[in-house]
Amino acid sequence: IWLTVTNDAGLSDTTCRSFCIAELFLRGAPNSSGEVDIADAIFTLRSLFAQGAEPGCLDAGDANDSGEIDIADAIAVLSHLFAQAGPLPAPSGDCGADPTEDALDCVAFTACAGD
Repeated sequence: IWLTVTNDAGLSDTTCRSFCIAELFLRGAPNSSGEVDIADAIFTLRSLFAQGAEPGCLDAGDANDSGEIDIADAIAVLSHLFAQAGPLPAPSGDCGADPTEDALDCVAFTACAGD
């Protein structure tokens, strides 16, 4: 995007800036259902160990926000659901953008498309 800024004295500068629009998602819901449940832990385990589909939003599959998807993410979802482990890292409970930088991407999370 080209941006031109002019100050009060009439001096202006035009520069090229790039920006990203963050995809909204729900942490711990790699199946994109819009809610975190046992199906999400199963989805993660299938993806890792049974040649199941990869999440369309890798950030959603990173339930513990470690920057990678591994068995600990399925355990984090199960602990959240059944062991009173507390909330998952943000965005948790409602759709939101990833507050942490990592190599994971979120191409599409359909359950948050209207938010």
